[in-house]
Amino acid sequence: MSPVNHGKTSDDDEELIQQALRAMNISHSPYTQNFSGVALKMRSGAIYLGAYAENAAFNPSLPPLQVALAQAMMMGESFEDIEAAALVESATGKISHLADTQATLEVINPDIPLSYLSL
Repeated sequence: MSPVNHGKTSDDDEELIQQALRAMNISHSPYTQNFSGVALKMRSGAIYLGAYAENAAFNPSLPPLQVALAQAMMMGESFEDIEAAALVESATGKISHLADTQATLEVINPDIPLSYLSL
């Protein structure tokens, strides 16, 4: 994917929202236009970002939470160490990652707080 910046901004001052917004701004979503990003905060203090990477066939697309979880795993983190999560996505996209993100986090730990912003 070519470097991109969608230029979206928000006045929300929550750190995880701003980090998820950074990920959203580099996401690749030419078909659904659902630019989206996730930020995960770990007990270690580390924050892992995931940007949506869409594919024309859709099933090989990488949702932002999957990308962030893979980043955490590659750094030796455990899913049990997720303290909080944030999802930022386009309000005008043809799909939403909210329900899938909520459902996946619920399976990992129902007590993980999820902040959400639709722009």
